[in-house]
Amino acid sequence: MPFNTGNAVPSNAGEDLDDNSRFFDKFATGSDAAATDRLGASRKTVSGMESEFASSQSDRAAAFGTEQSQRESDFNAFIASRGYEFIGDYAAGIEVTEYNQVIREAGEFWRASVDTALPYTTTGAGMPENGAFVNIGDAILRQELAGDPADGLGAALVKGTVIRVESVAAMEAYSAPVGYVFSLNSGGRSGTFDVIAGDFSTELSADTESGIFIAQADDPTAVNKVAKRRDFETFDVEWFGFIPGATDDSSVLINKIADFVSAIFGGGTIMVPACSNKATGVKLKNNIKLKGAGSALTLFTAFSTTSSEHIISNDDQTNGNENLAIEGMTLDDDRTDGNTVGSNCVYFNKVTKFLMEDLIIMNPQSYGSEFARCRDGLVNNCHAKITNVYSAAPDDGFSVSDTGYTLDADRSSNIVFSYCTAEGFIMNLRQSGFEIDDGPQNIKFVACHSENNNIGFTAHSHANEMSVNNIRYIGCTAKDVNSGFLSHPRSSAPISFLSYVGCHVNGAADDCWTFDDQGGDLQNVSLVGCTGEDSPTGVLHEYAGSISFSGCNMTETTTSWNIKANSSKKIFSVCAPSEIARFQWIPVVADAGGTQASITVNDAGYHLDGVYCYLHLNMVIDSVSGLTAGDSLEISGLPFRGNHSVDRLAFNLFGLYIATANGNQFGYYQRLISTDVISLGSMSAAGSATYATFADVSAGARVIFAFRYRV
Repeated sequence: MPFNTGNAVPSNAGEDLDDNSRFFDKFATGSDAAATDRLGASRKTVSGMESEFASSQSDRAAAFGTEQSQRESDFNAFIASRGYEFIGDYAAGIEVTEYNQVIREAGEFWRASVDTALPYTTTGAGMPENGAFVNIGDAILRQELAGDPADGLGAALVKGTVIRVESVAAMEAYSAPVGYVFSLNSGGRSGTFDVIAGDFSTELSADTESGIFIAQADDPTAVNKVAKRRDFETFDVEWFGFIPGATDDSSVLINKIADFVSAIFGGGTIMVPACSNKATGVKLKNNIKLKGAGSALTLFTAFSTTSSEHIISNDDQTNGNENLAIEGMTLDDDRTDGNTVGSNCVYFNKVTKFLMEDLIIMNPQSYGSEFARCRDGLVNNCHAKITNVYSAAPDDGFSVSDTGYTLDADRSSNIVFSYCTAEGFIMNLRQSGFEIDDGPQNIKFVACHSENNNIGFTAHSHANEMSVNNIRYIGCTAKDVNSGFLSHPRSSAPISFLSYVGCHVNGAADDCWTFDDQGGDLQNVSLVGCTGEDSPTGVLHEYAGSISFSGCNMTETTTSWNIKANSSKKIFSVCAPSEIARFQWIPVVADAGGTQASITVNDAGYHLDGVYCYLHLNMVIDSVSGLTAGDSLEISGLPFRGNHSVDRLAFNLFGLYIATANGNQFGYYQRLISTDVISLGSMSAAGSATYATFADVSAGARVIFAFRYRV
């Protein structure tokens, strides 16, 4: 009896040694199929393993015999289909009745010699039986290699051999196995295709123009295999059947390609070759870049002359699109029949992250390129122009406009225009080379040029639309325009934080810079290092808000600075201009009853001394109509804003002198207060009591302001 101690392995206990001895005796010499070890586990014995192996061998032999029979049957059918009839392996007694019957011996094939009379019965003495048979060697193979690859013969028999075809239809007629290669030589569609395994039915269905995936005749829906274009990173429109110079609407094909690339690959770059084609209504989906061969090489003109459809736009203007790009092409929206249909070359509505680069946009019926509710974009090295008189009266070359939208989330923002130009937008008074309208914020223009337009650059708003904020112009230029840079807010639509740095205007018919209050607020405007020349007015500031100048120079202008201030608005401040020549300031002068008089500024001068800037304004009272002796005068709309705090940005009115018509002079010193109003009725003469009235203030009296600004 076994002890079955259950001691852990290893164990040298005598009882365990005895149990192990009994187990190994049964394992090696016993006839049972299994034996139990000292820990109670059942183990196969040598006898059991031998029995199981013998049984498995019988099963394998039976399976091999069945498979071999099938192989022989398949081989016989194969030989018969190729013109030879296989009648068996060599032995005595085989009757040969036809010259195309073959017998196999030791892997070689033999047929009856043409000199052998048929029927003939083999003797079994061994081939060639005294010349009765001839070895056909590779004759079968040569016959098959001469066959049609479309039937699985010829090159189709050699794995890895390239099958050359000249059309997609020819490739689709093949039933090439997995691993075979096609070389398609068909103009723009040309390329190398690999037959690969897998279910590509979805891809094939989406690729309606067979640019990437091509089915085989024995698997027309690509459930098990497909021929796939080799080594592509972008998508050439010619692969899908695009023909340069075609006169049909190319947008139909481009949209199919965009649908396919978006659905199967999640997006990609669609390449367009050098061409001159027509298109109206190209729709870009998410993550699609449409890239031409360059603006001088790839041209699309409008296909439709009556549709209001844009040449290129984004496809989902309700939910929006992202990551769109257009590069390297010219878009000409000219409608030669003169129809006014309101179409743009490019229209993006609610697009996030976009790029436009190396584009020429010509003859738009509305805007060259218009962006509404767009964010995070770059427009670089693009050129908008009007060249054809048949164009309708378009709006602007480049426009960022959120007109009609009221939600803050709909504001366009973070868009940069760099090295762009606009020219020829001069057919109506509202046209601009570059426009900002109703809502955009954080928009930057860098080194952009506007020439021969009605307005060079516009930032404006319409009544009851969203405000415009933080618009920056850096190194921008305007030439031969009516107005160089214009900004005018309307009611309930303020504009704030406009900055112009290093900008220049040459040859403006009206003003280099125009800031025009049309019912809204215009605040925090700054010009730094800006210049204007050959124009009637350098800066026209009509009752708008606060403005500052630094390092600006207006030369060869009739009036360098034309400032019309309004006491109901925030007053503009001047910060250390490098030159103030012919400074014209028209403030509001009134008596206690509100009767106004006019003051014209002349003989303005400026100089810098250490850390202080001095500005002297000599003003002559032209008219005091409505004023009588004893009235007090208040001057509001001052061109300098005061500050209660003592800091380096405060202006100090350190000298105010009143020279009356009869020669009396009165001096006054004070720090400007936040009301920006100086009451002449509260001034005191030097060393004397306060003067409450000025009986002899009349036409011809002079008012001299001397301001000091600490830099």
